[in-house]
Amino acid sequence: MSFNNISEFGEHYRCPFAGTAWFLLAFCWLSWQTTFGKPEIQHGVLFQPTQEIENLSKENDTTTMPKGLKEVWSTVENGRYISLALASPNTLLLRVSRGTKPYKSYALAERRSPQFRYHISQQTGFVEVQTDSLRIQLFSKPFGMIVRDTAGRILLDSPSPALRVEDDAVTYYKRQPKNERVYGMGEVGETFDRALGRYMLWNIDDFSRNPRQNFYCQIPFAIHLNPQSGNVLGLFIDNPGKQFWDLGKTRRGVCSYQTVSGDFSLWLMFNDSFQGVLQQWTDLTGRMTRPPLWALGYHQCRWSYYPESRVREIASEFRRRKIPCDAIYLDIDYMDGYRVFTWHPQRFSSPEKLLADLKAEGFHVVTIVDPGIKIDKDYEVYRDFVTKPGFFCVDPVTSAPFEGPVWPGMTHFPDFTRSDVRQAWGEYQKKALLDKGVDGIWNDMNEPHVFNEKEFPGRVLQYDFGQNSPHAKIHQVYGLTMAQASREGFEKARPAERPFIITRSGWAGVQRYALMWTGDNQSTWASMTLDLQLNLSMGLSGVAFVGCDIGGFAFDCFPELYARWIEWGVFQPFCRTHSAAGTADQEPWSFGQEVEKIARQMIEFRMRLLPYIYTAFVQASETGAPVNQPLVYQYPQDTYAQRVADEFFLGTSLLIAPVLEPAKDRRLVYLPSGTWYHWWSGKTSEGPTFEIVEAPPAQPPLFAKAGSVIPMQDVLQYVDERTLTQTILEVFVAPRMEGVLVEDDGKSLAYREGVELRTEFHGKFTEKQLEFEIGAPQGRFQSPRQEWLLRMHGLPNKPQRVGAGRDLLSTTWSDGVLEVRLKAAPRPVRLTAEF
Repeated sequence: MSFNNISEFGEHYRCPFAGTAWFLLAFCWLSWQTTFGKPEIQHGVLFQPTQEIENLSKENDTTTMPKGLKEVWSTVENGRYISLALASPNTLLLRVSRGTKPYKSYALAERRSPQFRYHISQQTGFVEVQTDSLRIQLFSKPFGMIVRDTAGRILLDSPSPALRVEDDAVTYYKRQPKNERVYGMGEVGETFDRALGRYMLWNIDDFSRNPRQNFYCQIPFAIHLNPQSGNVLGLFIDNPGKQFWDLGKTRRGVCSYQTVSGDFSLWLMFNDSFQGVLQQWTDLTGRMTRPPLWALGYHQCRWSYYPESRVREIASEFRRRKIPCDAIYLDIDYMDGYRVFTWHPQRFSSPEKLLADLKAEGFHVVTIVDPGIKIDKDYEVYRDFVTKPGFFCVDPVTSAPFEGPVWPGMTHFPDFTRSDVRQAWGEYQKKALLDKGVDGIWNDMNEPHVFNEKEFPGRVLQYDFGQNSPHAKIHQVYGLTMAQASREGFEKARPAERPFIITRSGWAGVQRYALMWTGDNQSTWASMTLDLQLNLSMGLSGVAFVGCDIGGFAFDCFPELYARWIEWGVFQPFCRTHSAAGTADQEPWSFGQEVEKIARQMIEFRMRLLPYIYTAFVQASETGAPVNQPLVYQYPQDTYAQRVADEFFLGTSLLIAPVLEPAKDRRLVYLPSGTWYHWWSGKTSEGPTFEIVEAPPAQPPLFAKAGSVIPMQDVLQYVDERTLTQTILEVFVAPRMEGVLVEDDGKSLAYREGVELRTEFHGKFTEKQLEFEIGAPQGRFQSPRQEWLLRMHGLPNKPQRVGAGRDLLSTTWSDGVLEVRLKAAPRPVRLTAEF
C-alpha cells in the first residue's frame, strides 16, 4: 500500500503508534530518495523499473485482492477505500469499497499470475506507477487518474474529481475522445455502437422485444475504440447489481459509469487491437471450452414437441426429407405439471427408450430446466430441497423461502450462490435427465422471472459468499450461477464428456459454463435485424457461442422471412429453429417445397463447412475471439466498418451480408480493404468498396477473403453419420495464402492431453508460379483422412504443369477452378503449379 504523500499516513491510521509509524515511513521514504533519487521522467521515456514481481500471490502478501493481483496504491476519500492493483503490465483494477474487505467475484476465472515489473514513484502532486506498457498518474483528494502509454500518449483521461459517492452509489467519470466508438455490453438494444447512449444494465424478461429495452444478459464490459489513435480500451465494472452507463449522451465528451450498491470494481484493459483486449478480457473471465461436435449441427426446437409420438414424427421427417439435424429439444411440456426433474407419465411414459431410439438415428435430446421448484408436498424434489437449510432464496418479510408464481404455480427459487445447492441440483439433473439419456441442459426463466412482479423482488436474500445480500445487489448473477450448477452437475455425471449447457440469462463469465441464445425473439424483420446485432455484441462481450432462434419465437413466421433467416442463421455459432406454442409450425418443411429446398441447401452448406466452423470454435476457446466477428473487429480503423452491424464474419475469412428486408433480391454490401471472392460466382472485388450484390434464393451475399484456405467436407445428415476420408480445401489464391484445420474426436476431453491434430496451410502465388504446402499434421489424434481435394480459385488460366516434388499430378480445370487430389501423409505435402 502506498500514499500520495507522507502526511496521508497519519490521516489513514489513527492509532497510538501513529507517531512512530510516521517516523519509520518518513525514514524509508527518505532512504529511497537518497538511494535512487527522485525520478525524472521525460516525455516518451519509461523509467527503468526497479522491482520485479516473480509471484504476485506470495504467502506474505497482505493485499485483499484475489490471487494474481498486486495492490500498489491506495487512499481514503469520502469514507471509501480507493485502491489500484495490477493484474498485468496493461490490465488494472481500480476499487472503491467500504473498508479493506476481500474482493469476491462471480465473474473472474482462476488464472495464472504473469511475471512482470512495475515501479512506483512520488511526483509533484501525484503518484506514478509504471509498467513496461503504461504510465499511470494517480491523484487524490479529489481522486483522478491519467494513463499514458510509454510514448506519452493519453490512453485514459479521468481528471479530478473522477469519482462521486452518494450514499451507496458510486459514479466514475472519464473523458470521451472525439468520435469514440463503444461496443459490447451483452444484450443491449438500440445501436451496435453504444457511444452517445444511456443504458441501464439489468437482466429482465420483457416479451415486447422493444429494441430500447433490456434483454436477458447485460454484461458490464465494453470495448472503447479511439478512432484517432487506434487505441482500444476494455472496461469492465465487476458489480452484479444495477448499473447505469452514460456514454456521452448527457454530457458530450464525458462518460459516466454508476453502480447503485456494493463495491465499485473497475477493470481497465489497454491494448492496440480488438483481438488483444478480448484476450485480456477472457484471460480474466475465462473462455468457452470446446463443445461437442454435434452442438455445431442444426438443431430443431418448439414449445413444445409432445407427446412422444410427435417427437418421433419430427425426427422421422428430418431423415426422410434428408435435411441434416443433430438435436431435438423438449420444452416444458415434457414435465409432469411443469415440475422440474420429472417426466409426464402419459406424454413420455418411457423416456429412456425414446432417447435411445433417437440417439440410434443420430439425434441428441436437450431438455429445458427452469429454476422454480413447485411447492407441493407430494413432489419428491420439493420435499428434499425444502428440508435443506438455506437451499431457497429467503423472503425477509416472512423469514421463509420466497414464493413466486411461474409455470407450475407457486414456487421456491434455489439459491445457486451456494455450492451445496449447486451440488444437490446437479444430483437431480443426473438422476432425472442425464441418466435417462439426455445430452444437453437448457436453462430458461433464470433472470429469474416471476409472473406477478415481472422482476424478482430485490428484497429477497441470497447467500452471496456468506454476506446474505439482498437479491438486488447480485441480481445479474442468478442465471450465471444456475448455468454453473448445470455445468458442474454435468461434469460430475459425465466426467469424460464435453458438457452442452444453454442458458437464456447470464452475466460476465457465463461463457465458462454455457452457450447463450438471445431469448424470446419475434417472427418479424425488425427482430431478425436486432438479433444479428445482439449476436455480434455478445461476441464482443466474450460470449463466442451464441445464436438466435431462426424464424423467430413469437408470432407466425412466413415463407420469405424463414427463407432469409435460415440463409444467414446457418452461419451463426448456435444454429437452432424455435417457435412458441400456438404459432404455426416452423420446421424447415412447413413453408412449402421452395422454402424447404432453400433450408436444406443452407443446412447442408453448414455441414460442409463444419471443419472450418469447428476450427473457429477452437480458436475462440484459446484466444477469446468471437466466432461471428463484426467488421470492426478486423478493420478497426475503417470508418465504415466501425458502423456496420448487418454484415459479419464467420471465423476470420468468410464475410456474410444477409438480406434483412422483404421483397429484396439484392442488397448493398460493403467490402473492406483487400481482395474478395464472391462465393457463388467466383468474381473478385477490390475493397474498400460498396457493391450491389444479387441474392437469389439459397445464395446470400457471401465472400471469401483472398488468401484464405477454407477446409470443408461432404454433407452429413448428422455429424456421426459416417466416417469421412476426404477433406476439401477451398483455396482463394492471393500472393500469400494461409489457413489451419484443427481436428479431434469431437466428444471427449482427450484434446486437453494433446489428442488432437493441427494442420497448417501456406502458399504463395506469382505471375508464373503457385506454391502450396499442406504442413505436417501436429498432434496425437488419428485422423481417418486418406485424401485432400484442393480447389484453387482465382488462377488466371490453367497451369501448364502441376506437381508434387518430381511427380506430375492429374488435375481438373472447370469454370476457372483447378482441382487437385493429394494423398494424405504424416509429412508436409508441397504442390507446385507453373504457368
